[in-house]
Amino acid sequence: MEKIRVLELFCGIGGLHWGLKEIGVEFEIVAALEINPTVLETYAVNFPDVRIVRRNIESLTAEEINEMNIDALVMSPPCQPFCRAGNKQGLLDKRSSPLINLLQILPRIRFKYIFVENVKGFETSDAHGEFVDMLTKIGFRYQEFLLSPVTLGIPNSRLRYYLIGKHSDLQWSFDLSDQVLDKLPETSGNNPIQLVKDRHRQRWLNYREKRIGRHATEGKLHGSSSEKFPSKYLESATSKSEELWYLNDILEPNEFIFPEHKLSLEKLRKYWSALDIVTPFSTTSCCFTKAYFYYLTGSGSILDINGNDKIESDEVRQSEGKFRYFTPREVSRLMCYPEEFKFPSNHSLKQKYKALGNSVNVSVVALMFALLFS
Repeated sequence: MEKIRVLELFCGIGGLHWGLKEIGVEFEIVAALEINPTVLETYAVNFPDVRIVRRNIESLTAEEINEMNIDALVMSPPCQPFCRAGNKQGLLDKRSSPLINLLQILPRIRFKYIFVENVKGFETSDAHGEFVDMLTKIGFRYQEFLLSPVTLGIPNSRLRYYLIGKHSDLQWSFDLSDQVLDKLPETSGNNPIQLVKDRHRQRWLNYREKRIGRHATEGKLHGSSSEKFPSKYLESATSKSEELWYLNDILEPNEFIFPEHKLSLEKLRKYWSALDIVTPFSTTSCCFTKAYFYYLTGSGSILDINGNDKIESDEVRQSEGKFRYFTPREVSRLMCYPEEFKFPSNHSLKQKYKALGNSVNVSVVALMFALLFS
């Protein structure tokens, strides 16, 4: 396959770009467009050689895009008009204006591939109906998915809508369905998603090796670590299963945990009954939203650092300092960003959490790209 020229819309902190880097296909981001200057700073720090444009996509024209000579459009449009926490006004929401513009100019754009990510709920919206109707009119075939990171055994829930499409002249490696799929399809020939799975698995094994010793996966389960781990965790270090990843794998050492990460006793008492508490050896956690660290309830899980499976409410008064937020690095690991991903040094904790909450799971995106470009 020749180098794919990609236009990245609503680029955020670069999750789609990182996803493309996972699939082993040669590509070039011809431009990355976004209106939010804070997330663009993060994108620029990670991809300094990419042409970054701060731009309201509502005014983007087909002529501008065609001048870039692109092969693929990839995008993660604003989700607020379609999410459960929003007002679900769809195309009537003013934040849908950029998407409406894209619908109007799409027939005049020359391209071969398209990728769209959004929240669950987009698939039942008026915008969805307009979008897939337009794709059909311009000669595209597509497949839709509702997938969560748990597909890869990642201990984090983030159910999202995905659409991959390409011009009808191009072949697919699997049989298309008119249903929104909730699992990965069987593919013909070389398995295009195996590389993504292998890279994902190796990344998590690397995390685990750092937690229980560099030789953990070779059978020396206790390694050089002084920490005490449950037998089920040590045994899973040599397992071939993709279902045995734990939150403990991605936790940072204590020297990276600061007072601001700890939950105050006052907040514990006030919100205890509404918190989602997880332990280092949990195999799931709630979706982290842009409100994490700002609002306690419904925005993401809180870590019980002592690892208790249960703690009674009357013990809360003795628990100050034992519960904390996941750090931005830990959240980015759960969202499968690589270790080289970074934020600008002047960004606050709230800015980091908000940017991650508005972003994508890189490995799930990579699976979609692997299917799209195979």
